[in-house]
Amino acid sequence: LKEHLHTREQAGLFDVSHMGQILLRGENAARALESLVPVDILDLPIGTQRYALFTDENGGILDDLMVARLA
Repeated sequence: LKEHLHTREQAGLFDVSHMGQILLRGENAARALESLVPVDILDLPIGTQRYALFTDENGGILDDLMVARLA
């Protein structure tokens, strides 16, 4: 809570250098990804992105990701 409040009131720095990228292609790529995350991917407009979560079979969060839809 202390870290959250500090970031909201002052500033925060998040290291993204450890984050990777993957490109999914194919006719059913969006549908396949949507089956893995509890987020609407199929209606994501081209040129936008959405925050999503990978969850386990109990709904616990394993990791988070940003999903972008390219042209």
